[in-house]
Amino acid sequence: MFRCLILLTLACSFFGCHPRDLEDYRKAGEAAIAEIALELSKAQSFKELEGRKTFLKKRFRKLSKLMIDAAEYQRKYDPDERDKEAFHAASDRLYYELLRISTEIEGGKLFLEELQHEMLDRLDVDIRKHQKVKQSVN
Repeated sequence: MFRCLILLTLACSFFGCHPRDLEDYRKAGEAAIAEIALELSKAQSFKELEGRKTFLKKRFRKLSKLMIDAAEYQRKYDPDERDKEAFHAASDRLYYELLRISTEIEGGKLFLEELQHEMLDRLDVDIRKHQKVKQSVN
């Protein structure tokens, strides 16, 4: 009985947290961006950046997955929606922190490039996959 209750709770939390529309993806994206920006804002040295590397890498993976899932959802259900204004506050804060680290912390620029490499590769693969599908349809 106790196991069933735990499994039911886990299943509800899993399905309850999955984005159901573009607004949910926006909110989840803003939260992921805010987490990354907050963590970066705490770093004042390269050593502090290194200490946060694992956390940041996980958050960048989460953000790239959200971006890919949101793009898939949009392609499938709402191809005409292009509201990019929704992320300005969160993305401006992240941009500021990325700029601060790359200019103020020695080695910060290379650290960020290495950290974001996997995320950018994932996004590139998704874009190429979508372009191939689009070309085969036309």
